[in-house]
Amino acid sequence: MSSKQFSISQNKVTHSFKLGRHTVEMTTNFLAKLADSCVTVTIGDTTVSAFLVFDHNSDNTNSFLPMRVDFLTRAYAAGQFPGGYFKREGRPTEQEILKSRIIDRTLRPTFPKGFSQEVQLTLYVLSHDPDVPNEIAGMIAASAAAKLSGLPLTGTVAAVKVGQDENKTFILNPSVEQLQTSLLDLHVSVSDKEVVMVECQSDELSEETILDALDYAKLHTATIVDNINEFCEIAQPKNWTWQEPTDITSTPLYQTIVSQDRNTIYQSTQHTTKKARQAAQSQMMKTLMKKYANDETDSTDSVKECIQHIVYQCIREDILTNQKRVDERSTETVRDIDIVLGPETGGKRTHGSAIFQRGETQVLAITTIAPEKHAQVTETLDGNITSRLMLHYNFPPFCVNETGPMIGPKRREIGHGNLAKRSIEAVMPSEKEFPYAIRLVSEVLESNGSSSMATICGSCLSLMDAGVPIKKPVAGIAMGLVKSDEKYQILSDILGDEDHVGDMDFKVAGTRDGITGLQMDIKTDNITREILSKALAQAKAGRLGILDKMDQSISESRPTLSDYAPRISTINVNPDKIRNIIGKGGVTIRELTETYNVDIDISDDGTVKVSSNDKDQSDQAISAIQDIACELETGKCYPGSVSRLLDFGAVIAFKNGETGFLHISEISENRVNDINEHLTENQEVYVKIIGQDNKGRLKVSTKQIPNQTVN
Repeated sequence: MSSKQFSISQNKVTHSFKLGRHTVEMTTNFLAKLADSCVTVTIGDTTVSAFLVFDHNSDNTNSFLPMRVDFLTRAYAAGQFPGGYFKREGRPTEQEILKSRIIDRTLRPTFPKGFSQEVQLTLYVLSHDPDVPNEIAGMIAASAAAKLSGLPLTGTVAAVKVGQDENKTFILNPSVEQLQTSLLDLHVSVSDKEVVMVECQSDELSEETILDALDYAKLHTATIVDNINEFCEIAQPKNWTWQEPTDITSTPLYQTIVSQDRNTIYQSTQHTTKKARQAAQSQMMKTLMKKYANDETDSTDSVKECIQHIVYQCIREDILTNQKRVDERSTETVRDIDIVLGPETGGKRTHGSAIFQRGETQVLAITTIAPEKHAQVTETLDGNITSRLMLHYNFPPFCVNETGPMIGPKRREIGHGNLAKRSIEAVMPSEKEFPYAIRLVSEVLESNGSSSMATICGSCLSLMDAGVPIKKPVAGIAMGLVKSDEKYQILSDILGDEDHVGDMDFKVAGTRDGITGLQMDIKTDNITREILSKALAQAKAGRLGILDKMDQSISESRPTLSDYAPRISTINVNPDKIRNIIGKGGVTIRELTETYNVDIDISDDGTVKVSSNDKDQSDQAISAIQDIACELETGKCYPGSVSRLLDFGAVIAFKNGETGFLHISEISENRVNDINEHLTENQEVYVKIIGQDNKGRLKVSTKQIPNQTVN
């Protein structure tokens, strides 16, 4: 062993700054020194480490950026054990996937065009404080790690969350507790000072409020960006030289194709339907490949890249110069909409269903309701979270005329489903108004853009068809932007091709009264408040038009549930009687559920919910529960059974667990000499409560009940 003193902290670099009510501390050269970079960020008691590694091979020939981001929460961060049998973290949870996507979508636009090295960014939540959003600490750590690694990024990214309290005051990085009552849950990511990514859930807020919240966020992200840059100057980023690929538009091959065949390529884009356009472009690609591809000079990949770039430019120029879209709509026109509800969708036994068709995008949305015990319980660092509303979005390969494996939801499907769910939550009925768990499934059957927004529309229609009393319908629309210098066009209800060639993907959902959900990904700079304001106004006009179309099919929830949906009846009992309903070892409640074929859910406050598809059986079960939980009152009559015979009377047991004493003198108007001649053990009798003895025990009578004879 060397005599030289060794310390893992000897090269440690630390930098701190103030952010709102918290202090942010950034550290590097301390953990995981074999990774290309590692940065640990602590805010309050939340600590997140980001570990980044990338492929340094400059001969990489990928045609895309193969970056993977994994945001992983460890149970130990909150002093917990993982749930489940194995007591070990397994596959990423939905929340981990959503946070991974947020960081990925923030970082990806900052990589230069043509960069194709494999990048892997892993984040561990080492300590969790409910007062601090751990994804914000993770975003700061990821940004600094990417900058220190030597990657040729075009900017420094940062992010904050914004809430809004009941006094309309914005809250920076709200806590879990504050978010529960917040009117707004907004995540804003920036690159340098420009917004690049937005995720938003709100309680029908106005467009102006959303814009004000974005400006508020940008003020604070500017502080983070400045401090990340300062930290990286101290820590000194690694040197790695990346050879930027030749701009395809400057090659002789590109110039030749443009001069000789640009019109051929342009004509292939002039088909209004997706299938026709794809067929024309496929034939055009085959023809030009034969003409230009040459193994000696121009490879197949080079020719294909040139043609794809010309297609890209043709569509953009048509939009910018001629205000002409590939399907010949105006920039503000929404595609034709058709709606089918209920059994006509094919779901004769579903609780609610709707087909929402917008152009060449078709979604089948199904609603299923069940007792609340079927609600989803998710284990998080903040404890178990119960969700009464679930929305599962499925995007099978056939919906875009492709083949592929179907092995469970991909990250994109989870992200789109979450956006749709969050957009609908603002109009869902309370647990008291509608005590059910609700599962929505969106089956995307055709897709030519905006399937997530079609999911929102279809899901709301399905909910109303099922009789779920939503407050009002929600519609969604996907907006696009094509921008070149100062010239730009905002597009309503974008197609898949327009999404591909555009500079912004901007999804907005809401009611007639305000925005409930928003997602934005920006691929260009200089997106001013004026542009965003115009985009939101245009989105509102499109949204209102879609809501008008939805109202023509169904404007409010059906007054009754489907014949195949369970009915839930609610009664309240004395909490002290809950143990009687459950019985020893659960024997009583099991007997009730099996006898009447019902589900019974009991809350600690004495609320009892009985669900069944059969109203008669539900009513019988409720009657039995009321008998078990009833409060016995003097002067009233109740059924009971003889539990014990004595020489001078009988002990009567009631269904609620109490007992009363029937004195021999209260059995009959006539004198009773032998009680056994009149009563037997376990005999069912009807008795009247006539009072209590000096020890508080109930006294009962059969002779005081008119027309009752005890033989």
